Amino acid sequence: MHETSLVAALLRQVARLAREHRAAAVEEIRVEMGPLSGVERPLIELAFAELADGTVCRGARLRVEEVPLEAVCCDCGARFEIQRFRFRCRRCDSPRLEVLRGDAFRLVDVVLRTHDVADSGCGAVPRAEERSGWSVGGRRSGCDDGIVRRGRSERDAERRS
Repeated sequence: MHETSLVAALLRQVARLAREHRAAAVEEIRVEMGPLSGVERPLIELAFAELADGTVCRGARLRVEEVPLEAVCCDCGARFEIQRFRFRCRRCDSPRLEVLRGDAFRLVDVVLRTHDVADSGCGAVPRAEERSGWSVGGRRSGCDDGIVRRGRSERDAERRS
């Protein structure tokens, strides 16, 4: 079951992000997978449940988004969703396509709970700011930890078929 190795790599990547941002915990991990990713959702969820325990990801929600298979035609430039694995352009019927999405298993977004907060007398109050695409901010109640949220498409835990 290669899903176990994919989830192990995903957890290492998320743990690295958590360390970089001094996170107390990971609250949510969002991944996407498509029909050509070669990954089975139930096996990903099972591997995550088994491997996350004992890591900074323990207790985190895993959100798996199944995305459609999308392509662009190399001849006419049309973008479209591939239906029933028919790899021909809907506009010009060309077989010369580039798959844009739906052929990978990748990390999209991570929500981290941090200790990076200011004290306002009642306890911890999240500080809101932007750091190179990471938004650190928080929940509306004044005594929760901060939340770090960022999409990570440039560092994928991916498998291409």
